[in-house]
Amino acid sequence: MVDKNKMVEFQDADTQVSTYGKDGLTFKAIVLHQLQKIVNLQSREMRGGFWQTKTIPVGNGMVKAEKFYVADAREEYGGAVDALHDLLIPYFDVKLKELDKILKSQLKILKEDVIDASSIDETEVLDNEFYTDPKNKLIIANYRFKKLNISRRMFQGLCCFLHRKKYLELGSIED
Repeated sequence: MVDKNKMVEFQDADTQVSTYGKDGLTFKAIVLHQLQKIVNLQSREMRGGFWQTKTIPVGNGMVKAEKFYVADAREEYGGAVDALHDLLIPYFDVKLKELDKILKSQLKILKEDVIDASSIDETEVLDNEFYTDPKNKLIIANYRFKKLNISRRMFQGLCCFLHRKKYLELGSIED
């Protein structure tokens, strides 16, 4: 006899709604949340990451120094765009597939050019701290700027795709 408590149940992911706070967490809610995150990241200064030291009082007049990393805003933005891209891949139309192919190709060429131009023997573009030679620092700064522009073009393409699909239902802006 089969114990019904131990049986596996399958649910349709397209119709399932989980609760997230007061609102239901749907695919559309996830996409809109990611859009909001990207817009917030894009509204910040696009600066490189760096290490910072902060002193913290620990009592009896003593302080402790803590070193922490302030994230590269360009990489955070690019990562957020990549996440939205990955969420929407199954729904891409022909136009967005073509843009995706072009931008992936440009990014691949950009990476290869940086790796070839750098004096470090690597197979991937590394964090800034690995590039101590001033020539390499300039190469990496240029790479990060160009990569940011590729991410921006992808975000613009994703927004146009969502508009074509009438996903955002903007209303009055189209009047």
